[in-house]
Amino acid sequence: MARRPRIDFAGYHHIINRGVNRGVVFESKQDKESFLKILCKSLKKHDAILHSFCLMDNHYHLLIETTSENLSLLMRQINANYAIYFNKKYQRSGHLWQGRYKSWYITNEAYLYELLRYIEHNPLRANMITRLGTYPFSSYRQFVQLQECIPCLKHSLLFQWFQTTQEIVDFFDMGEGERLEKIERVLEPIDNEALEALYVPKDKKQPLALYFTNVNKLSERNEQIKAAHKDGWSQHKIAKQVGLSQGMVNRIVNGN
Repeated sequence: MARRPRIDFAGYHHIINRGVNRGVVFESKQDKESFLKILCKSLKKHDAILHSFCLMDNHYHLLIETTSENLSLLMRQINANYAIYFNKKYQRSGHLWQGRYKSWYITNEAYLYELLRYIEHNPLRANMITRLGTYPFSSYRQFVQLQECIPCLKHSLLFQWFQTTQEIVDFFDMGEGERLEKIERVLEPIDNEALEALYVPKDKKQPLALYFTNVNKLSERNEQIKAAHKDGWSQHKIAKQVGLSQGMVNRIVNGN
């Protein structure tokens, strides 16, 4: 059976990667710190933004925003460089990761909000901690200023959305329930179509990015802007997707 093609569009991506046979990929605190250094260096090189992360012993979660269609290149660099580090340190050979990394392209803001909570609650669900803020290798402690923020996390959505630490604390205290469980059900088995069925709004025909696939001409772009708006996508979201001002999108939609 052919493998499902990657969704490599610019935008938000939820990434999971596990150790081969679900084996440990982070043996020590130093290993996790080394992974974060590799992560930040790779994100800078590929002009991508880290919004959230959680490093467990045998897998990791990342919420990354790419600005071009380069997710596969970015993840290849992160995973390969860490595998080289790990194999050299522990004098091992062979594959470190369990096949390809898993990824979901995030097209819905409501899902994005819940995903940020989901990632940070991983250590709680694994019974590694009893309350948020006590696990050192997720972004939560950096969001609430219990730990110095790594460079590649400084432009996270959380710092854009909220002005105070207490607002961030309150955000993560919400919703440890049905919606998080729904996200967890989608993760096994990995299925982008199942995710889209749950989280692309029913009044919209398809993810916003798909309107602009294989668009090469200005006239084609403008027609797709009109189509997306007609299907229910807001001018604000369309403007962000295509890199225009909202005023320009408004003029295109209204034929001015």
